[in-house]
Amino acid sequence: SEGQGWQKNTRDADITKERVDLLNSIGFTWDLQETVWWESYRDLLGYKERHGNCMVPTKCRNHPQLGKWVYNQRRQYKLLGEGKPNSLTKERVEALEEAGFDSGARGRS
Repeated sequence: SEGQGWQKNTRDADITKERVDLLNSIGFTWDLQETVWWESYRDLLGYKERHGNCMVPTKCRNHPQLGKWVYNQRRQYKLLGEGKPNSLTKERVEALEEAGFDSGARGRS
């Protein structure tokens, strides 16, 4: 649950449950990588709304970070299909598939 990862990232910090609850109440981000992933996903949805698809070029002049992110998602899909460690959670895969994301993983079951 939120707030539990803080223990491993701090040195003997005096943080009480009340402070954890207060931070949670203001929307404190405990997992920055997860937050950044969902922000990039929202950017992908915006791209799709403007262009009609999720085919962001890797070297997209207008959206270079999004192009890199999309490339990375395709790479993660490939690793997933190969049964190798990857960063795609079930929720991320479902969200990408709902958006019509083309993973480039042809023949994946």
